[in-house]
Amino acid sequence: MEHKLALLWPEIAMFATTCLVLVLGLSRTRLLRQSCALVCGVGLLVAGVLAVTTTPAVATALPNLPLYAKLMVAAVGLVLTLLMAGSADRELEAEVSRGAKFDPIRSVRAEFWAFYMFSLTGLMLCCSADDLIWLFLALELTSLPTYVMVAISTRRNRSMEAAVKYFFLGALGAAIFLYGFALIYGGTGSTSFLAIRDAIALQASPAGGGEVNPLVMLGLVLALVGVSFKIAAVPMHF
Repeated sequence: MEHKLALLWPEIAMFATTCLVLVLGLSRTRLLRQSCALVCGVGLLVAGVLAVTTTPAVATALPNLPLYAKLMVAAVGLVLTLLMAGSADRELEAEVSRGAKFDPIRSVRAEFWAFYMFSLTGLMLCCSADDLIWLFLALELTSLPTYVMVAISTRRNRSMEAAVKYFFLGALGAAIFLYGFALIYGGTGSTSFLAIRDAIALQASPAGGGEVNPLVMLGLVLALVGVSFKIAAVPMHF
């Protein structure tokens, strides 16, 4: 647990920021509601600093990948925050400016920014994943909030239709790569990336028969197809 926690300080800062914007976004004070984007930006800056100061070098082929990727997530997230500031609840806030009473039930600002931070937290978790189960949960935490963000982005029915289609496509991709992960586990006996690498190397060596288990190869193909589906990589973007 201590080893895992050493990798998770940026994500813990992101989660704390998520909890804060959930409360601020429902405040009856307009200034507090409008501070959600600023709070998210500060949270991303803190996560970036924590990534630099706390992320240890992991024993993988790319030991500095978690640090680099987390910094990239924080930087790109900060740019997106600047682009999206003021987009949530724009129509509702315009009505409030004209004298209407603020109704928290109609507000989606808190949920929008909270799901945005959850998705970025999932991306950061992907960066330091060293296990198939961890990677699956992180990928789902990255994608599931975006379905809701699409649905609540506008009040038009087109947003609802887009969210439903996006959800089913995402669920299909998740099912494919999860089945691939299951086959990899069945062919290697482990969910750890390092153990999987060692098992494949042993199977491919003369002592192991010189042939990789077909279950592992099929699992790798399905996992690659499923993740490509998730990120809309060619040719899965069709």
